[in-house]
Amino acid sequence: MTRRKPEPMDPDEPPINDEKAKRSFTERLSAQREKARAGFERLKEHLGQEREETREMFEIYNRAMEGDATREEIKRANEQFGDLLRLAGMGTFFTLIPGSTLLLPVAVAGANKVGIRLLPSAFSEDQDPEVPTDEPS
Repeated sequence: MTRRKPEPMDPDEPPINDEKAKRSFTERLSAQREKARAGFERLKEHLGQEREETREMFEIYNRAMEGDATREEIKRANEQFGDLLRLAGMGTFFTLIPGSTLLLPVAVAGANKVGIRLLPSAFSEDQDPEVPTDEPS
């Protein structure tokens, strides 16, 4: 087996061991790491909110079986049950469909345009406590 000589590098291009290029690459990598960390923190908060809402849903259903729950509470519990089904559907979407990580944002945007909510309420931007609302107090 014969080995070919590597072609000489273009003299106009900076060498790979250039410190400025290394620093730029590590800065970009660090910025992406921080962006990913922030995304995972936000996901953790949303899932924590769903966990609390699910716990409340079970408490309401227990009270409803005893006849102590109001219609509004039962309605809120049923909405949370719908959120659980949405989460289950998203989990199935991620595991069964190849490339779903790329398709999911497109599917969510398309569903929103036709009035279908694919994401649970905790993932809704208008439910975010950091976003101020225009409602009078």
